[in-house]
Amino acid sequence: MEHFAEATIEKNTTHLLTQMENRLRKQKHELVSGGWDKKFMIEQEGSVEGFFEQCVFGDDVCKEVFAEFIKVNKLDDFDIVDTSFIDDVRDLQHTLIGELVEEYA
Repeated sequence: MEHFAEATIEKNTTHLLTQMENRLRKQKHELVSGGWDKKFMIEQEGSVEGFFEQCVFGDDVCKEVFAEFIKVNKLDDFDIVDTSFIDDVRDLQHTLIGELVEEYA
């Protein structure tokens, strides 16, 4: 079953990454339109970057997309960190954080 899960996930990597990118764009819009105060962000997490890291990784929309995929395809006990594309996922998240920091620079 585990091999089937891996094969199913690998076959859908491009689709999953596209879904994750879409969710991250939506998350960016929500965070930018939130009108956060720079001083508040620094007080909360020590820096603007730290604040957005907490938001992006704390509310891990990529993990949510993956969990939905696992549920729909009935693939038990498979975590996003076990995928071959986890580095791509983290790169997407770090890119978002960089864009958010630029918005508040």
